[in-house]
Amino acid sequence: MRIVSSIRRRLTSKLWSSLRSLRSIANRSLLGRHRARPPNGVVVSTRQRGNPVLAAIKAVPWAYGPTTADFLIPDGACALFLSLRYHLLHPNYLLARLRELRELTPLRLVLLLVDSEAPERPILTVLQQATAHECTLLLGWSVGEVARYVETLRAYAKKGAESDGTFLAQLTDVLTTSRLVNKTDVATLNNTFGPRPSCEQAPWRRGEG
Repeated sequence: MRIVSSIRRRLTSKLWSSLRSLRSIANRSLLGRHRARPPNGVVVSTRQRGNPVLAAIKAVPWAYGPTTADFLIPDGACALFLSLRYHLLHPNYLLARLRELRELTPLRLVLLLVDSEAPERPILTVLQQATAHECTLLLGWSVGEVARYVETLRAYAKKGAESDGTFLAQLTDVLTTSRLVNKTDVATLNNTFGPRPSCEQAPWRRGEG
């Protein structure tokens, strides 16, 4: 009986070892498409595993890879992702990430998911931290909107020479990224404030009263 029990234990041990090996191979196979960096794709930090934004990115390829940012678009932009709710719980997290950021891209961003009530004051704090580290703040009011930002940044990363260079066209491209702004709104804004210099200075003049 002891011999039979010993044989059973050895067989059971080998069976579980084989099952673990098979599970490991299956997991590598399923994740393989995100381990190999796709050509011209978005590089995503492994810190973002489990982030629902990744499941919402469908229009451009992405892969996990080495980057001090959360999203890296080669020759285009890099971005840190932050949930406003997480920021309220961990107010020092963003500053630490900004100080670690080493990507020298033309555009450095903080993608902020606004998922908290009464967000005005904490958004201002995030804006101050971002601008102090030469980053632009973009607000997303849903996971899908943040994903659209990533897709748009990738789509326009190398489009500079091919796109319409007029101020109105560039203004339209930027502002209509938000679902709350349409082309008519952009045209009204342009007609009201005029060309770029007056558009940039107008809020200061009009806000002084």
